Amino acid sequence: MTDQPLHPIRVLVTGSRDWEQPQIIDDALLETWHDISQVHGPERDWIIVHGGCYDGADKFAARWATTNRVLTEAHPADWNGSCTADCPSNHRRRRTNGKTYCPLAGPIRNQDMVDLGADLVLAFHRDGSRGTGDCVRRAQQAGLTVRTFIS
Repeated sequence: MTDQPLHPIRVLVTGSRDWEQPQIIDDALLETWHDISQVHGPERDWIIVHGGCYDGADKFAARWATTNRVLTEAHPADWNGSCTADCPSNHRRRRTNGKTYCPLAGPIRNQDMVDLGADLVLAFHRDGSRGTGDCVRRAQQAGLTVRTFIS
């Protein structure tokens, strides 16, 4: 009988673009690493899944992962891409530069990340961020374990 390789433990990080407290994210990820090491052993692979935003919680989580040699998986929203069949007709919005975008790209990305599964969701919620709140609701509806940090 051959041992099956263990899949990496998936930790989904969702958070506000204007999250300004990287130390809280660093501490939460360090604590998560500690918990994974205690339960599964220090050699167990894990991956930090995030929304790929250039700022805020996603940026801080990606930076922590790089510094600590933890795998990452970024899922940036495709704001400029085509709408899906679920999008209402004529809902695209126009930016100040005249280009249009799909306002549902963030929720679509959030659902995709949740659908891929996670062993834990770390949510860094600031000022009632709608995007973070949306991802948390979707994760809870999927039965995922969510730890929320409020700023």
